[in-house]
Amino acid sequence: MWSVSRLIIIKSTRSEAEFFTQSSQHGAKRSSLHKVPNTERSEDKDPYTKRSEVLNTKFPTRSEAKIKIPTRSEAEFFTRSSQHGAKRSSFDHMAAQNKLFQRLIWLVDTIYSAGHITREEIDRRWANSVYNDEHASRYGERNFHRHKDTIYEMFGIEIVCNRSTKEYSLASLGDMENGGIRSWLIDTFAINNMVNLAGDMKKRILFEPIPEGTRFLSPIVSAMREGRQLFVTYQRFEKPLPHSFLLAPYCLKVFKQRWYLVGKPEDHPEEDSPRIYALDRMKDICATDKPFHMPKDFNPSRFFAAQFGVDRSVTHAERVLIKVTAATSNYIRTLPIHGSQVELERNEQYSIFCFRIAPTYDFIQELRKHGATLEVLEPEYLREEFRQESTRLGLLYSTEKKHQ
Repeated sequence: MWSVSRLIIIKSTRSEAEFFTQSSQHGAKRSSLHKVPNTERSEDKDPYTKRSEVLNTKFPTRSEAKIKIPTRSEAEFFTRSSQHGAKRSSFDHMAAQNKLFQRLIWLVDTIYSAGHITREEIDRRWANSVYNDEHASRYGERNFHRHKDTIYEMFGIEIVCNRSTKEYSLASLGDMENGGIRSWLIDTFAINNMVNLAGDMKKRILFEPIPEGTRFLSPIVSAMREGRQLFVTYQRFEKPLPHSFLLAPYCLKVFKQRWYLVGKPEDHPEEDSPRIYALDRMKDICATDKPFHMPKDFNPSRFFAAQFGVDRSVTHAERVLIKVTAATSNYIRTLPIHGSQVELERNEQYSIFCFRIAPTYDFIQELRKHGATLEVLEPEYLREEFRQESTRLGLLYSTEKKHQ
């Protein structure tokens, strides 16, 4: 297929080529005028003589001027080079956004861990920070105030100054410590910062691998804040080829080490509810100039209130009652399965927990992983489903079948 640049090169006409040749010749002629004595300069000639000389000038043809028309392979090379440059520019922009993101979280973590801190102390810590790849001796006054405003706009974290002590601190620490993105940002970055500072301890601190896709977080957050649609290339597990489409980003959610983006795709306007996309299945993503308006009736917390994780195959919440052994209850108590979890009864043998939740496949699988240490009490249909599953498992592992 012929590229656009290829067509532009071929469409250059002979008259255009001769025009550029004339311009070059004229420039050379002007340059040579400076070597002619003053009595011969063209400025001393009358206008009629100069006009006659120009009209009688014989300009070379295209072949005489040796104009080189690029071949198809040469034209395609320049086209690929241009496309590669654009793609590289996109990656550079994404890298710059990630760098800014790290710097913002460093600033929040530094103030949060200190409680109250002066600008001088921030400068001192920044000079020794592993994220200061420019080796600057100060954070920079303009950068500090610009980043302070960006942190508030992007994360809702306000950095305030006590003018009497000239110390900075974070406002609303109660909201910070009650969970959500604020506490996640602080905890995640604090751990990452600790590991980077640990040096030789890196091999002795092991982390669970996180699926790909986190590199898209920064452009997604920026698009959400600026109200711009994203152009996403997405690969579904059940599809052989990826699909590209415009997406209005509503919110982000983390579940079991995976990031998910909730948004409204432009190619499905008939759907009322937004869709959920895993970031590790995104092949590419870029922000567009096409705006979108966040629906006033969409609330991310309410959207997932009845769900376990991101599974929305069932959205209606109902009462679920489970009974677990005392040993298992310790794990469920310290790491709740769902926000609606309530412990109704507790003794030395067992505990009973109640949930108001949508019984999705993911939730049922979460209960199944506890095996015989967990019993479903309500609802009856779910209890029956577990009973039938137990029967099938008994047949699967029966002694008679093993010897067959």
